Amino acid sequence: MIKMEKITFIDGKDRYLKYYKNLIDRDQDYKKMMFYTESLHTFSYCTRKETETHIYWADSTKTPRVENDKFFYQHKNVCGATYDKNKKTIKVWFGKRFCNLPISTTMDIINMLFPWFNTNVDSSRAFHGTDRYLPFLNSRILNKIVKGKITSTEEIFEHYLKSSSFRNLNLDVKLFEKFMQSGYGDSNRFQYKVVLLAAKNPNETLVKISNSDFNDCYFQKKINFANFSKLALAINKKVDVNWTDDEMVSKCQEYEEELNIKKEIYKGFGGEIVLPAEVIEQLHTVVIDDLPF
Repeated sequence: MIKMEKITFIDGKDRYLKYYKNLIDRDQDYKKMMFYTESLHTFSYCTRKETETHIYWADSTKTPRVENDKFFYQHKNVCGATYDKNKKTIKVWFGKRFCNLPISTTMDIINMLFPWFNTNVDSSRAFHGTDRYLPFLNSRILNKIVKGKITSTEEIFEHYLKSSSFRNLNLDVKLFEKFMQSGYGDSNRFQYKVVLLAAKNPNETLVKISNSDFNDCYFQKKINFANFSKLALAINKKVDVNWTDDEMVSKCQEYEEELNIKKEIYKGFGGEIVLPAEVIEQLHTVVIDDLPF
């Protein structure tokens, strides 16, 4: 019995035909001539191979080489994914994340396995609407999606917030999704996390930073809000997003002073502790013998 196997080009078919298929069957002298005179280079392409039991997506490269007077192409699979039709599971190769796959591969997987995803995002922004959700599709959430246990973008964020570093913040799912749609998370993808973790009231902060005027209010004025949040986290303090600009500046100075005091204390870790007189005065009741190291 002949097993079903179908290979489809998702991207790069023209490169594959031009640089590989139309060259590989030619004689060695011609291939070496092309290699040394036509600047043949590495090219990439994306394919989908479907069998009776699995679907394989691969982002591959072929690199022209000449060794021992023979021309050949060195093949490499850069990344990809495998979908098991029977188990309804998907695995991204080489420890990579789903959002790190080529766009053409990502969109092909979405269209084949969970097409509802494209209709749940802001289609007016083309791929950028989808792109805001992709970083949240970790392996666990992705497999829940392909099994049909998650069927909406709201459920994606619900599962993400339950398992991420935000799980103890009691974030409102709809507010978080609105925040991601606002675009703030695009340009500051690794910054909003510290902002929320340092927030006195995380949900109020979500509302505030989802506002289009937020960046103008803080990032282009007196302080950088994300850096201020990092400062607060460093000394176990909180940030109130409703503080005025002047209050922000005052608190920032206060937190910086406290941070400097702590740095002076820990400067002697592992050796003799030497504190400036003004630092000891500010510590008031701190007794050096009682320090926890």
